[in-house]
Amino acid sequence: MKKEEMKISDLYSLENTMAKELLEQFYLSVEVLAHGGDFVERLGETLPKDEYANPAEGIWIHKSAHIAPTAGIIAPVIIGPGGRSASLRIHPRKSYCWQRVLW
Repeated sequence: MKKEEMKISDLYSLENTMAKELLEQFYLSVEVLAHGGDFVERLGETLPKDEYANPAEGIWIHKSAHIAPTAGIIAPVIIGPGGRSASLRIHPRKSYCWQRVLW
């Protein structure tokens, strides 16, 4: 695949993502990674408080998510509706947003 065929707007439908604002700023998806954490923190502050728990700074978990008590979750992170873990470690430090509708 040629670089000009890897443009974010050509690979993904930005109309169906909460990350549209972030993704529109970059040409290649790999360029987004360094900015994902800041985006997650800004987005987390806007989530409905009646739908998301905020157990620690920078961590938002949808009330329908099933998270094992042994899961290690490191901020910044959003775990969206239907999110599941058996026993895992999510370590997105400034890189990823664990929310199905975002990526």
